[in-house]
Order: sequence, then structure tokens, then C-alpha cells
Amino acid sequence: MTRGVKKLLARQETGQILVLTFTGETEAPKVYRLHPSNRVVRADVADRAIREHRIRPGGDSLFADALAQTWRAPS
Repeated sequence: MTRGVKKLLARQETGQILVLTFTGETEAPKVYRLHPSNRVVRADVADRAIREHRIRPGGDSLFADALAQTWRAPS
């Protein structure tokens, strides 16, 4: 597990929720932030945590095959 993923998990264990926003921009098409702190999380860190199933989806994707919009610490 990378240092970035460990930091993300530590912040989520304090109750922070990872929120995905699609920006529509070509440079940064998606942005991850922690809620409620509004701290930005690098996309590569968030994507890795998601890909490795280190965090769980909130079940709030707009479409069945789309990414969730929120991610939480494992329970």
C-alpha cells in the first residue's frame, strides 16, 4: 500500500468521505475531495484505493455501470 493511500485511509477513518466530481475539463476530468474538509486528494491516489478495494463505494452512482460518487472507509 502506498503512502498516499495510507494517508487517505487514515483521514477516512476520522469520518471523512471521498467525493468524486467530474469537471468536464480535459486537463483534469475528475477531482476527488474529502468531505467535510474539502481537502483535494490526488486522482492517482484515489483511483488506486478504489481499484485495490481499500475503500467502499457509497452506492450512489448515476448509472449501474458507473463509478460511485462517494467512497467511505471500510467498515
